[in-house]
Amino acid sequence: KLFGSVTTSDIAEALAAQKDVEIDRRQIVLDEPIKALGQYLVPVKLHPSVEFPVTVEVVSDAEA
Repeated sequence: KLFGSVTTSDIAEALAAQKDVEIDRRQIVLDEPIKALGQYLVPVKLHPSVEFPVTVEVVSDAEA
């Protein structure tokens, strides 16, 4: 369990930092913020007919 949560803004920032890809946080489809460690498939909608999954892995600071 996390003290905070991972939001679409956090995911967009991580994509920009790790993969040098700029994606608007509003294009990331997240029903609710992620509040637990683990792997998640998060859909990204670039266009109404173009969607792809991004794997988000939430780890503790000790593992990072």
